[in-house]
Parts: sequence; C-alpha cells; structure tokens
Amino acid sequence: MKLSQHFFLHEFARSSMAARMGRDIVVPVDVIPRLRVLCTEVLEPLRIDMGRPIFVLSGYRPEWLNKAVGGSLASQHMSGEAADFVMAGFRPIDVCRRIIALDLPFDQLILEFDQWVHVSFSTRHRQQVITARKIEGKTTYLSGIVEVQS
Repeated sequence: MKLSQHFFLHEFARSSMAARMGRDIVVPVDVIPRLRVLCTEVLEPLRIDMGRPIFVLSGYRPEWLNKAVGGSLASQHMSGEAADFVMAGFRPIDVCRRIIALDLPFDQLILEFDQWVHVSFSTRHRQQVITARKIEGKTTYLSGIVEVQS
C-alpha cells in the first residue's frame, strides 16, 4: 500500500528486532492515516528536497515491539506518528539541520546517538528538538541539535 509518492506501508512495518523475535508487524487500519500524514507532511518533502531515498529503520511499533526495544511508554511509534530513519550520503546531524531549515511541521525531532534521525508528526506540533546521547552509560537528552565535540 502506497502512503505517499515515495513511501509504502511495508517500510513502516519492518524491524530487525521483530525479525529476530520471529514476529510479524501488523499495522492496524486506524494507524495507517497517521503514517500517511507523517509521510506527506514531513518525510516526502524532505526526500524531495534532499533528492535521496530515506531508509526507515523503525516506523510503526506494536506495544510488544516497543517494549522489546526499550521504547518510551508514550512512544509515538505505537500510534504511527514517528519514524527513525537514515539517508544515504548524509550524516544524521545534517538531515536534522535540513528538517529545521525547511520548517517542516514536525512534533519532535531527535538526533539519536549520531546514528539516525527520529521525527514525529502530531497535532501537538511542539517543534521539540533534542539530541540523545549515551553519557556514562545512561541515555541523556540535550536540548537542540548538539554536535559531538572531538
């Protein structure tokens, strides 16, 4: 099922953790409209602007999968409002900066461990921008997009 010009439902229903667990992800029908809005409002404009495919690492997560990956109890992945992704040829920090520069209508934007981008879309439109880092073995959230100091 096509969600937008460049995105398909199956991209948001795969997970390496679910595969290791031998479980399939079934996206409930009521979640599909939220995934479609995430694609059309945020991911599609980003893909068109940057001219590169987006590889979704984590899209919709049923509760059992969210628990298995250690996701937040309030994770927007469970409602189909969030995606974790990478773009070939771009550092995640540069993708985050481009999302901000394009003034895309995201709810939350997280640079996660300098490895991938988390973006969500909801009616809250908090425009919250944070960086997730491991500091002394604990996940710490820093305000804004924070570059690693070498």
